[in-house]
Amino acid sequence: MGIANLFRNNKKTGFDQFEKQIFDDDSLKTSQQVKEDKPPATEDTTPESFEEAASTTVNDIEEAYPVSEMPEITDVGIDIDSRQNALDAAEEIFGSKNGKVAVGNTTIRLLELSVEERFQAVAVNAYMVLTGKANGCWIIGTPGMGKSHTVKEQIEKIGRQRVEKKKGKPLELGTDYAWVSGVISPVVLYRLLIQNRKKGQILILDDCEFSGGKTVIYQMLKAATDSYTVRRVNYAKDNMASVRTDEEAEAQCVAWEQAVADGDTKVKPPNFFCFAGSMVVITNDDEHEIDPAVLDRCNVVPLAMTEGEKITRMRELVKMNVIAPDMERAADGTSQMGVLDALVEAYQREKALQSSKKLSLSGQKGNPISIRSLVKLLKFAEQTRDWRNQLPIVIQ
Repeated sequence: MGIANLFRNNKKTGFDQFEKQIFDDDSLKTSQQVKEDKPPATEDTTPESFEEAASTTVNDIEEAYPVSEMPEITDVGIDIDSRQNALDAAEEIFGSKNGKVAVGNTTIRLLELSVEERFQAVAVNAYMVLTGKANGCWIIGTPGMGKSHTVKEQIEKIGRQRVEKKKGKPLELGTDYAWVSGVISPVVLYRLLIQNRKKGQILILDDCEFSGGKTVIYQMLKAATDSYTVRRVNYAKDNMASVRTDEEAEAQCVAWEQAVADGDTKVKPPNFFCFAGSMVVITNDDEHEIDPAVLDRCNVVPLAMTEGEKITRMRELVKMNVIAPDMERAADGTSQMGVLDALVEAYQREKALQSSKKLSLSGQKGNPISIRSLVKLLKFAEQTRDWRNQLPIVIQ
């Protein structure tokens, strides 16, 4: 069963059923299970000519998959035009150079899915990390469209499940997980990893700017999100305590944490430690900007949308009344949908003017329309009848 079909087949059954299906699906067997399922090797009979080789290959395929059982492209959720449509969408979003779009393969494959299915991919990966079924994931791409909000929804979902099943209490910020934004240096990241190293603890880095040694930071992130149950993270610096064994490292971690709580700056963290926690990294970077070694170690979910898809999603969210649930109407009586219409009109006008050589403005390129810009405008609309005067500020 293809991953696209997993999403499509579960639109009506709900996310809970999807969770069960994605973990029970035979397509997710380990490599060892796949090896065990393979039939025994047959005697090597190398054909003498290309024609014989081609004929042998075709016969083998026909024997394995009779014509009536051959899977069609549509059976795995991909039609003939879906890849081309995804490439066209990628060109609209990211632009092209010399006829080529600088974008990762996963981004293209996710663009073949509907917007709803892309957000469900984000939700599933976040859920797996938050429940300890995956060591880490990166959620990347289009800014201001709900990546962070989707992760927060999964945190709340897990809390509800725990309470309903009487298996604990909701995830608690500062105890079960840490949510960090802002500038991150190697030293800061190393200390955050120590403080969230235990199994069941989760470190979420949301739109952090890596500074003071991006290469070192990526090395730490690669170590922390590797596929092993327990991962060793090293940072050999002069201001670290030298330890030799895992036991010594853990004892030094405990001593350092206690010293931090007591305000004692003399105790140093160890030069390495064992990390058994989980990580979610949320960033606006594009897939091709992520270290390839990170892509190999954990799932990277690129969330990208065209302008039309963004506007459609915002309309759906306004209809569902999830962006500003406490706001009935604007101060001048305009509905939330009317506020969105005004935002879209102002954005499209600015975009048209910027495309004109005579009327374009110098300076940095304007930001694309986003849910964040709608949230800003709705706040103005709720407070003042002159909210339209804020449009030049909101659309940036």
